[in-house]
Amino acid sequence: MATTIAIRFPLGRYHATPWDRSVNEGSVEWPPSPWRLLRALVATWYTRWPDLPAQVLDGILGALGGPPSYLAPSAQSAHTRHYL
Repeated sequence: MATTIAIRFPLGRYHATPWDRSVNEGSVEWPPSPWRLLRALVATWYTRWPDLPAQVLDGILGALGGPPSYLAPSAQSAHTRHYL
């Protein structure tokens, strides 16, 4: 069973540093890693829907745990440095 997740960025921007990389390296994680998406779902469960039983969340995460395939728009990598 395939699951589709659509992600929209209202301002047209996405900022994420890949796991185990320094912010100053200028590396960009695109498309978002499955780990980042699953963590966001768990965080949403804790903060927005704590009444949902953990078994239901486990089922959702299990369904999403397979290898992903992406249909992502073209993107341009960019990096800025800010000195204060």
